[in-house]
Amino acid sequence: LIMARLWCTLLVCTCLWMAVTADKAVMPWMGLEWVGEDIETDMKTLSDHAHDGTITHVSFEDWHLGADSTVVHDDDVTSVRTQLQEMGYFTFPMFTSVTPEYMRAAFENPQPVIDALVKYGTTYKYTGYNLDWEPNKAMTADDGQNFCTFLTKLADGLHDAGLKLNVDVASWDDLWDFECLGKTHVDTVITMDTYVHSMDTWNTLFSKALKNIPLEKLGIGLITTYSGRNMTADELKPRFDAIKAADVQMIGIWDMPLGDAFWPLLEDFVATKSSQGYNYVPNVSGKVVPPRVGNLQGVAKGQL
Repeated sequence: LIMARLWCTLLVCTCLWMAVTADKAVMPWMGLEWVGEDIETDMKTLSDHAHDGTITHVSFEDWHLGADSTVVHDDDVTSVRTQLQEMGYFTFPMFTSVTPEYMRAAFENPQPVIDALVKYGTTYKYTGYNLDWEPNKAMTADDGQNFCTFLTKLADGLHDAGLKLNVDVASWDDLWDFECLGKTHVDTVITMDTYVHSMDTWNTLFSKALKNIPLEKLGIGLITTYSGRNMTADELKPRFDAIKAADVQMIGIWDMPLGDAFWPLLEDFVATKSSQGYNYVPNVSGKVVPPRVGNLQGVAKGQL
């Protein structure tokens, strides 16, 4: 019994140390069948890098918004959740939508969405969700304000259950008001504006994100390919240099697989200490949870 108590004390201290010293977060997205992904190869890559710290989070297609504030499972993609958790990654399933009418219904009646995401998140031991709503028709400035209100209500509900919320944003629609988004209670705001190839344009949009999103919750999106080829080290390095110089602590990468040029740059990024750090240790029911945990049983494709 004494040894058990000593072990528990050591574990708590270790977890607290991890929470304090965890500096960087790197999260690639897995589009799975929706983008024709070679899932087996990418899972092998993630397994190979599961303990070297170059990747901390993984987001993957899993849920979408339905009519009347419903949350619908993506039954047409392979379930990768359990494998990723067993590898020790923080799991942020995608919660997607392209339908403005469904979004507006959720703004008007958010509680069913909150309740469903809390239920699924606690049942399947997600770290949190990655909300990616990209409207297929133009939305309004009022929609943008309502979106911010919705995000704060959702974030608060998830936080109460020990879950986190990331949101993907861009500048091509009024749904995304960067100044307003920076004031919401979401954990991380990841800009997709920086998916561009031109470095001049990238710098402009990077500066916009820095101006409007608090540094402690800013994530910068990077692309892996351009015009059907992998991004080169010469193209990627100026982006990583700017990210490090600004002390940004979170990178999102669209999407797996990552080209060879990424890995040494990611290794350098996560090895670079910062003045603020990125606390990516999830707060579950007030308990500090150590990185690299996950031991749920597997589920079949398309099943929960």
